[in-house]
Amino acid sequence: MPGLKTMATMMFLLSTLVCFADPPPPPNQPGAAPAPHDVLKNRYLSFSPNNTESVGFLLELTASDYFGASVGSDWWVDEPVLINGRLVARLRETPVYRVWTESVVHIGDCPVVPAAHYDLLASPDGEVFSTPLALSTIDRPGARFWCDVVGSFIDDVWTQPNGVVNFDDTYAAILGFQGAPNAAHWTRLDVEPERPNAIVNINDVFQIILAFQGDPYPYIAPAACVLTNRSPSGGDIDFLVTADTDLIEPDDPGDPDDSDSQVVIDVSVEPASDVGAYEVSLEVTGGTTGSLELTAMNIDKSSTDYVFGSSSVVDAVDDVGGRLGAAMSDGTGVTVTTANDYLGTFMFLASSDASGVFEFRVKPIKDAYLSDSTGTVLGTSPGDVLLVGVGVDCMNDGHCDDSSECTDDACVGNVCQYTNNNCDDSNACTTDTCNAGVCEHSSAPSGTPCDDGQFCTTPDTCDGAGICVGGAGDPCLRNETCIEFNDTCIPTQGGAGT
Repeated sequence: MPGLKTMATMMFLLSTLVCFADPPPPPNQPGAAPAPHDVLKNRYLSFSPNNTESVGFLLELTASDYFGASVGSDWWVDEPVLINGRLVARLRETPVYRVWTESVVHIGDCPVVPAAHYDLLASPDGEVFSTPLALSTIDRPGARFWCDVVGSFIDDVWTQPNGVVNFDDTYAAILGFQGAPNAAHWTRLDVEPERPNAIVNINDVFQIILAFQGDPYPYIAPAACVLTNRSPSGGDIDFLVTADTDLIEPDDPGDPDDSDSQVVIDVSVEPASDVGAYEVSLEVTGGTTGSLELTAMNIDKSSTDYVFGSSSVVDAVDDVGGRLGAAMSDGTGVTVTTANDYLGTFMFLASSDASGVFEFRVKPIKDAYLSDSTGTVLGTSPGDVLLVGVGVDCMNDGHCDDSSECTDDACVGNVCQYTNNNCDDSNACTTDTCNAGVCEHSSAPSGTPCDDGQFCTTPDTCDGAGICVGGAGDPCLRNETCIEFNDTCIPTQGGAGT
């Protein structure tokens, strides 16, 4: 089947023969992207629109080391949209004609693959096309298949990919994950998933590790791409969040010790098989006033519950984006066998005006996920919400303990309530009093009426030592027998009651 550009050209020639009209002048050729966007990438193509009139852009695959059968396929460039806070142009089957005001457009989608060559053409109507602009992704890096993202780090700048996948590529991705000021541009480092997600995460690091080991490009051929938004759906593997405390105070700026205003939260994960990498971020909502600010993150790899145990891992913390993650450095996976395998720690500080109940939860799938040893994202769910109170009386009854035996303590609506219980020990043979928060129970006088709990004893009286003693009589009539087990009186055999 002819490509979109071929069909459009045939229609144009036909209309020319019928109408004998001169074709309109072709639009300007798209321009090459300026530095630093002119470097070769794995999953993105960058260009300058270079047109002041309304045009569409057609992208045609002209050569591919991996997917020769897809050569000749073409797609239209969609209007750039924000994906994870960054403008990315996806590809589509029909043209989008507009005045492109962007100085640089980054195309990132399933059909953009490494070791490939493309032509980009501008058109005002799908009939007349500009001179093509040749665009390429990285060359195949030597014996490796892909993921050559940088060259060397010279004068605080990462040079062009240098034809080899090595630790420099992994290190560059870690810097990108951390949001370091000297990191390479995100379009160079974002290599996964099938439709790149405009964010550098721990799975990008893991894919580079897999590529270093010789794993091939893991996604489908350009011609087979379905141009719809797809994202991993939720699954049965839950994340868990726990805190060292669920009640803190607002920060006092005049007090250097802010330990009572901090909460430390650990994130762990339920059992799962073949975990090769993970990434976790938390979101905080709720509260009445103020906020809880993230102050620090770390991965305690010495923890006996650490998900990767003593295995060699590549780990990183993104202080800017509030993320942490790790990946097996040998590209293998582990099996999570317990329900509390540790992933990382987040520390938060309450602002001076913070108050109310705040909710902590693991962020949705794009910011919190597991992937297996092939880099495939596993289905996960955020798990339960963790509640932390700031500047409130209580979060549970235990916070309301006033150390007095004379009150019943309860947390109702985050406010402590204390009810006098009269020190009642439910013993009629004691006199109950409260003395300085301690309940005292003195013996009632001998002969005080009581109930020993037995039906067939009467009268019951206190013995003066706090014990109820049943009398020798019973409540039944003469010629009746008292039956204790069912608290009844029955006529004595051969007699009648009077």
